[in-house]
Amino acid sequence: EDIKSVSTFAAMSGTAYNLQGSWLNTTQIQVAWEDNVQYADHFLIERSTNYNASFTQVGTVPATQNTFTDAAGLESGNSYFYRVKAVNSMSQSDYSPEFEVLPKIYLNEASDIGAYTFTASWSAIAVAESYKIEVSTDNFESILLEESTSATSLEVTDLEPDHDYQFRVSYLKNQTFIHSDLSRTVKTLPIVLGEINEVDATRISAMQIEISWVENVLHADQFVIERSTNLDNEFVQIATVPYSQKS
Repeated sequence: EDIKSVSTFAAMSGTAYNLQGSWLNTTQIQVAWEDNVQYADHFLIERSTNYNASFTQVGTVPATQNTFTDAAGLESGNSYFYRVKAVNSMSQSDYSPEFEVLPKIYLNEASDIGAYTFTASWSAIAVAESYKIEVSTDNFESILLEESTSATSLEVTDLEPDHDYQFRVSYLKNQTFIHSDLSRTVKTLPIVLGEINEVDATRISAMQIEISWVENVLHADQFVIERSTNLDNEFVQIATVPYSQKS
């Protein structure tokens, strides 16, 4: 009598749960989860741009792994929904609850910095209804300035010269401001003090005039030289030289 062996498959049990996700950078999201699954071979990770609809598979990992890095065509200004299920060759678990990874604002370095002003700018968020910028001098223990805008940049004014400021930006979605953990620091320029005197101009050839001066200026980066054909005409800038240069 022949004896034949028959393999059986253990029924899968458990699910993935406590799904979380966050941006690693402007093009990658990492998702992580816990599970109480038995007899799984791997996990399937699915993504959508809409809640509870139109999910597509973006990756698989072994059942021993509980993280996945998604880098498939992401845009940092969009929201993404994720869900995870366990599978083996015969069955699959229920899906985990969905998790929404909200867009993340990325701040640019401040520009157009002056003694009393600077311009802040940031990445666009597709779902943002508006943006709010906050400015502080004590790392946001208190807020010096708060202003809303629909644009992705804002000129911050009425500041003090030669001061350190911090700024951060949040965005409004569904009447709730989503705050960013990112901030930037900017230092306003000092006021130029002193004056230029004893300006001397000497013709050194038919086509050249040498200009020199004496000054007692503080906090300057450069000198700007302007020229006119007479005192009644408008002066026109013709050159700039470093502060260390006096001619």
